[in-house]
Amino acid sequence: MKRIFRSRLLVAAVCVLLAGLVAFVLLPNAMEQKENTAIVIRAAKDIPKGTQITEGHVERTEVGSYNLPGGTITDQTLAIGQYAALDILEHSSLTEKMLTSVKYETLIEEALAQGRSLITVSLSSVAAGGGGHVRSGDRVSILLYKEYEGADGQTVSLVEEPQILQGLLVYATQDSRANIMEGVLYEETPKSMTLLVTDAQAKALVAAEYGGQIHVKVLPTGEAAE
Repeated sequence: MKRIFRSRLLVAAVCVLLAGLVAFVLLPNAMEQKENTAIVIRAAKDIPKGTQITEGHVERTEVGSYNLPGGTITDQTLAIGQYAALDILEHSSLTEKMLTSVKYETLIEEALAQGRSLITVSLSSVAAGGGGHVRSGDRVSILLYKEYEGADGQTVSLVEEPQILQGLLVYATQDSRANIMEGVLYEETPKSMTLLVTDAQAKALVAAEYGGQIHVKVLPTGEAAE
């Protein structure tokens, strides 16, 4: 009889401990994690580059707010009507740099009408390409980094910003695909950039790429080429 009583007492004690664990540890943690969430806008389906975003392309979802990428879109109205600046995979959380207000066909038509053409330059690093923040329709200037041996035998560094390569219009960036898996954003930063240029600018870009290292400077919206 005493053995049964002790067994029931042990079971009751374990139940009290479990209840305390749930009430004072697990439940508060769950509530805290619930509070540390955010509603974001993500792709409801694969969205090819250049597609105009409609309500059918996006959906709202709740994710952890910790370490969300900068520029993550939380308001659906900011995405609808924009164009995909790159191929966006289903369930990817949308960010500002994935979208553009300029349609690719419009860019190329305007460029051809102005006698411009397309040229692509290589980007040596994430920083050199604007940190992955450059989108179609942006204006950029090209800085050229060079190193040469001075008269004293020491290496001299020089950064140039040729006037002819200021305010260039970005047509597209290559190898810039985004995807989200298990709540974490994975992105490939651009490895090259295609620009709309005049013949003189095209020649200057080729000389810059083979004469040093190219670094892209993103300009304020609306700042046009010289």
